[in-house]
Amino acid sequence: MEKPECPRCKKTGRVKAKGSGATITCPLCMGVGELPPLHAIVENETSLALFYWECSCEIKKHGMTLRYVHPSNHEVCKKCGAIAKDAPLSPAGYAQAFYAILYDLDMDIEYPSDKAEYVDVFRS
Repeated sequence: MEKPECPRCKKTGRVKAKGSGATITCPLCMGVGELPPLHAIVENETSLALFYWECSCEIKKHGMTLRYVHPSNHEVCKKCGAIAKDAPLSPAGYAQAFYAILYDLDMDIEYPSDKAEYVDVFRS
């Protein structure tokens, strides 16, 4: 599965800052132009997104309150201070819906065949 193109910078890795208009590193993809793929594992009957984690921040969109889902290239939430390695993985369906609602990004959930390899890489 290919990595999805960053919906914010459109694969350039750069965006214009609010207010000043200066060109800065894209805060969503951290300058790489892509987001991690939506790979999932099943733990306790819940599909969890391996490369997406949740913090306690909430945003409102279309009359809904959404809990923020970070891609794995975010090591810390700049707003609430949550740290990726200590945060819960996002449910895969929720991460999929979050990015569809917020960024109009259509990501397919994929279940890798070698679950142990992904878990070891992500959680180490």
